[in-house]
Amino acid sequence: MKQKIILTRPEAQANNFLKRLFQFSLDLEQELFFKEPLLEIETFNVDLDCRGCDALIITSGHAVGDIVLPAELPVYCVGQHTASLMCSSCVYHAQDVQSLIAKIGSQCSHKRFLYLRGAEVSHDIAGILNIDDFKVDEITTYRARKVDSFSDDFIRLLKNEDVSAITFFSKRTAEHFLDLVNKHQLFMCLSDINALCISKSVLECVHSVFGERALVSQTPDFNGMAKLIRSSTKTD
Repeated sequence: MKQKIILTRPEAQANNFLKRLFQFSLDLEQELFFKEPLLEIETFNVDLDCRGCDALIITSGHAVGDIVLPAELPVYCVGQHTASLMCSSCVYHAQDVQSLIAKIGSQCSHKRFLYLRGAEVSHDIAGILNIDDFKVDEITTYRARKVDSFSDDFIRLLKNEDVSAITFFSKRTAEHFLDLVNKHQLFMCLSDINALCISKSVLECVHSVFGERALVSQTPDFNGMAKLIRSSTKTD
């Protein structure tokens, strides 16, 4: 049995990532990957009222779901994948939230935004921008709920040393992963496993556990993670 690379993304995002990954690296096989979602996405039915706003802010594809966005409004978003989901003819994207805030603050002519967000966010975009002569209204369109436990199959893979690497696409997911490792008392099972991290902040979160086996993507996006996974399969 080949050792597995673990995808910790929510189910839909993991499926989309794998679809793109297999196009990126044609020699990768489906059986190399195991999906272990640590967050479950609950979407809300919302009435989107864009009257009075000049542009939209979207930091995650989860925020859109099945919502039909007005094509005439510019969109400021995080990540190439989120940008690819937008129907607007005018899309600006940055690699991370901090870069997006900086882009809006220094380059943006729009002044009134509607921010489609999750129930919990890592940065208070509205609070930061509202200080700088912008007006940001918010609407919560989804909630990311932490799972209560690892699956039995994943625990079995860890105990049987059948895992080569675990991917981490967000700090929140990484922190919850470590909480569950502690809950199941599995720290000893991680000693020979690589942690493939999308950003330095995620790497810092897991470095105390994975040490030198914590690796970071050169860019915090699909291309960076695809290359990191590809290099991991070459060295294993």
